[in-house]
Amino acid sequence: MLDASASLILLKGAVKVLFGEREPPKDRLERCNLMKQFPEDKNEARPAWVTELENIDDQYYEDPDNLSERLTTYAEATGLLLPFKVN
Repeated sequence: MLDASASLILLKGAVKVLFGEREPPKDRLERCNLMKQFPEDKNEARPAWVTELENIDDQYYEDPDNLSERLTTYAEATGLLLPFKVN
């Protein structure tokens, strides 16, 4: 389909950071309740998982799969953009 294997690896890494070995629930509320949360106390030390997510985020925005272009090409090829075209 999109052949975005590097992005998939990053996504799986983020899921592992947030949920461990558990599969993220499909239900949004349940998923939010299971995700790691920032400490409420602002003086508490920053959790290591935050740095892990930031590293994954940085790698994702380097766009190793040229995902932005691939998604645009896919959207154009499948007609997803037609309702938004201005004549």
